[in-house]
Amino acid sequence: LPLSCRVSSGINAEWPLRPGDYIQYIDYELKLDKLKHDRIKKLGSNNISEGAKFKNVQRIHFLFQKSLEKYKKDTHLWIKYINFCKSRKSSRSLGIAYTNALKHNPEADHLWVLSAKNELELNKNISSARSLFHQALKFNKDSIKLWIEYFRLEVLHVEKLAKRRKFLESCDHPDLSNSQSFFDYKIAKIVFNKAIEAQSLSQSILQAFVDVAKKAPESKSLLLYIFEMSLKKESGDIDIWLSLAEYTLLTLQEKGKCISIIETAAKVLPSLSTLEKILRFSHKHQTILGQPLLPNHTLLALCMESHSFKSVEGAISFLTTLHDLGYTGVMEKFLAKCIFEYPSSPEFRMFKVQFTITSLEYLAETVSKFPDNSLMLEAYLKVAAFELDYPEFRKLLTDLLKRGVCNKYVGTLMEVMYSSEEDMKSIRDTVATFSVSNTLSEDDLYTLVNLEVHEGNLVQASKLFVNLCETYSTPRNWKRYIQFCSHHHPTELSTVVWKAKLRFTESEIF
Repeated sequence: LPLSCRVSSGINAEWPLRPGDYIQYIDYELKLDKLKHDRIKKLGSNNISEGAKFKNVQRIHFLFQKSLEKYKKDTHLWIKYINFCKSRKSSRSLGIAYTNALKHNPEADHLWVLSAKNELELNKNISSARSLFHQALKFNKDSIKLWIEYFRLEVLHVEKLAKRRKFLESCDHPDLSNSQSFFDYKIAKIVFNKAIEAQSLSQSILQAFVDVAKKAPESKSLLLYIFEMSLKKESGDIDIWLSLAEYTLLTLQEKGKCISIIETAAKVLPSLSTLEKILRFSHKHQTILGQPLLPNHTLLALCMESHSFKSVEGAISFLTTLHDLGYTGVMEKFLAKCIFEYPSSPEFRMFKVQFTITSLEYLAETVSKFPDNSLMLEAYLKVAAFELDYPEFRKLLTDLLKRGVCNKYVGTLMEVMYSSEEDMKSIRDTVATFSVSNTLSEDDLYTLVNLEVHEGNLVQASKLFVNLCETYSTPRNWKRYIQFCSHHHPTELSTVVWKAKLRFTESEIF
């Protein structure tokens, strides 16, 4: 059946229909009505009766009403009907539509907002609009959207009164001082107070109210009131403090007051996370203003007054922020405080090694305090290799190896000795001295093999390969041994391959 027949049958005989069927048919009737009006306008016919002109409109109203009787909870369908009533200026039907929509969907906050907006803009009735918001908030007290829109309504109402007052003053109207109370935003302030009582205040909610208030005329007192009440309710939220500081700096252009707010926030919330946000705020507005917002001595004072190191990781994160934002002087002094207060924590010393210029003596002292810290040891050896001559550096490495501090650097020592043209006998003796109490690692053994091969000591290299494959019997090492034999000892190749096949499959070796 055609769509119109199916819908008509469904209306008259309870034919099972979905909301989409009604919407399709209504869209069809709307297009038909538009086409009809376009043709009448094009032909310029004046013989069409008023009833004929609006027959389609009546049918569309009928279709909407029938569909909404069956699907009272379909807010999308209600909004479509409301928009249709507005487009046809059917004020009576529009009022009934809003009433029925809210009656069946009291939890739909966007319908309440639309209805209040209709009362204010079309009916010019602020009292009815307020009454609608009061009813809406009884059903949806936790809806922040309703609170913000109610606040917006009061701000817009004051804005209209301000325009009206300005116009009357330009017409030499008698004294209007009695109406001055309207411009104090008293009702808007009450709405904001009730909103933050009903809601847990967050930065996003505060920003929504601030954005509305900024558009109001002479909104300085309203904005200051919003920030003041927000801080009374949520003084533990640093984001709210920084929002107030930003407003003071950019809108009121009071830099001194802005700094005072930041200092107060740091004292009220003495934590490293607070200081980190303050640093980022200062850096952001330094870029905007073209000059430092907070001088280094102020930042340093705030850092030194903070005693709430919840964790070493938090302090390191804060130091990293100082470094990334370019506060090098503040970072070095704060780092000195951290090292003094936490002498047993290697993390701060490691941070100093990574991000500041440190002497070899300081690194030696740090390594002696934290011998198991491989990163610190690596930094120490890098600086030592650059600053010390070869005999001193060799002696340093040898001493550390004997103490068992840096066992993994045996290969480094061998390479240093070989690059300094020491003979292989000296290298072997040094390695032998170390291997008395320690087992050479796989990489160190292979480094020694390569040095022997490079010097042409193939017999010695073959012995080392045997030791390597016995100590670290892996497919990789046996494959290396087979390659060595194929190039330098072909006579031993078959024996080595046979031994390797006893341990591993051919796919692992070849």
